[in-house]
Amino acid sequence: MDVESLAKELILKNMTPEQQMVVLDSVRKSIVQAKEVQKKKIGENVDLVVQALKKIESDIRDRFDAVGNTIEKRVSSIKDGRDGANGKDGRDGKDGKSGRDGLKGDRGADGQAGRDGVDGVDGISVVNANIDFDGSLVISLSDGREINVGEVVSQDVAEKIRVISTMSTNGAIAVKEEGTTITSSVKNINFVGATVTATNSGDDVTVNVSAGTGTVTSVALSGGTTGLTVSGSPITTTGTITLAGTLAVANGGTGQSSYAVGDLLYASTTTALSKLADVATGNALISGGVGVAPSWGKVGLTTHVSGTLPTTNGGTNLTSFTSGGIVYASSTSALATSSALVFNGTNLSVGTTALSSGKFSTLADLTLVNGLVIRDSATTYANNDNYLLLQNSTGATAGGLTHPASASLGVWGNDDIRFLQGSGPTEQMRLTSTGLGIGNTNNSALLHVGKVNQDGDVAVMIGNGATSSFTASTATLQFRQGGNGGATLNAGKIVSGRTGNYSSSADADSFLAFYTALDNTDTERARIDSSGNLIQSAPTTAPTLSTNGTMVFNLTSNTNLRVSVRGSDGVTRTANLTLA
Repeated sequence: MDVESLAKELILKNMTPEQQMVVLDSVRKSIVQAKEVQKKKIGENVDLVVQALKKIESDIRDRFDAVGNTIEKRVSSIKDGRDGANGKDGRDGKDGKSGRDGLKGDRGADGQAGRDGVDGVDGISVVNANIDFDGSLVISLSDGREINVGEVVSQDVAEKIRVISTMSTNGAIAVKEEGTTITSSVKNINFVGATVTATNSGDDVTVNVSAGTGTVTSVALSGGTTGLTVSGSPITTTGTITLAGTLAVANGGTGQSSYAVGDLLYASTTTALSKLADVATGNALISGGVGVAPSWGKVGLTTHVSGTLPTTNGGTNLTSFTSGGIVYASSTSALATSSALVFNGTNLSVGTTALSSGKFSTLADLTLVNGLVIRDSATTYANNDNYLLLQNSTGATAGGLTHPASASLGVWGNDDIRFLQGSGPTEQMRLTSTGLGIGNTNNSALLHVGKVNQDGDVAVMIGNGATSSFTASTATLQFRQGGNGGATLNAGKIVSGRTGNYSSSADADSFLAFYTALDNTDTERARIDSSGNLIQSAPTTAPTLSTNGTMVFNLTSNTNLRVSVRGSDGVTRTANLTLA
């Protein structure tokens, strides 16, 4: 069982997951620290080995240099296998002066080719030289002979040379830790410890350090500065260690032991966490700024929000507007504010600023495709209940449409009302304070029909569109007079009637009957038939002539006609005519 499993078995029972994690972290840190100490000790030992190997290398290089010099001197002195006697060294003579170059002579004639010489004896060379186990120098020659020159180095140096010369790495030793090279040149390596084993294979040496074994006799646990308390520690045989308390912030805890639903944790200082209690629905968490605790509150559009909301996110992408201007879609993805369409909160205008005299004002062309409906919100009506006003560029009103009664339309103008026709257009009728003029622009009566038509006719037509089966159909020009209390009474009429059935032109025969009123009753007084005959109705009483120069015919019976004439003298004279 490893240390971590033993800790779980002995210590972590009956602990919360948070407390278990704290204990395991403490155990793991202890294991890591032990490994670090072990690695440090190994490194120190390896460093001692490296320093020793470097010292051996330095000594060997110095001895090799001395041996090399000795070998060179011995080899150069060998002649036919015997040492020659050393002569005394002479002194070098002085260099003589350089002579002058002689003149270049003529080229001589080529001599006769000489005969080939006899082959010489092969030369003898040194093939190998090594130091034997006893320090003697042994030289191998190319003819197969070996010459033992004698001892050239001491016995201990010869041993070191023999060991190094037999290594395939030329004497270089690499030291590695789990495959990573520590050094590539050492002299001696010594492995100590009961759990350390070293094996070699060829030039490689593998060192194995086994994990230590032993028996745990006591396990103790301390809460330290974590804020946790420990009970049941130490354990020397079996038992349970229990952690309690609140884990401190410095050790990864919160420092809090209880919460209300909705609480939020925040750093109230650099070393403490605090709880921010929940508040009413609709509040947002607002930053207090760097170094200031947050709080709940409403998002202030002028203090907390910056930038302009684009149309793709439901905004207008506008930061300024035309006073009274109406926002409209200038494209499928953009909004703009108009200057031609203006609304001041009460009145709407097109092409100008909103006018206070009407709900809707325009200085531009107004095109209505499917009509315009204007509805009056009032339940009482008057002549000045204006629905539509027409004004000039200065704001002066020319006229308008009114709603004088529940189902009535009123048209009025400050001057006159003109009715136009045609694409021109041309005036056809004018209503003034005098009356209605048709075909003229200067009417002088309530109804003035007139038109300039050279050699033509100006007609006023009254017609009845009844079909031929209605022979009693008439067309009447009625006259009325005002009476007391605003009443209008009969004042006569002219009636056009049918004598034919009007089924064809040959049957289109008519008469004209002339009526006068007597006691508010219109009575026919005369008739002109379809042949042009004047027919007068007999009066029930004799007429009274009140105007000089007038004459009256009165049929008093079927055979008598009375003629009354009032002369210029004011006297009425009467004559009776007998009719056959």
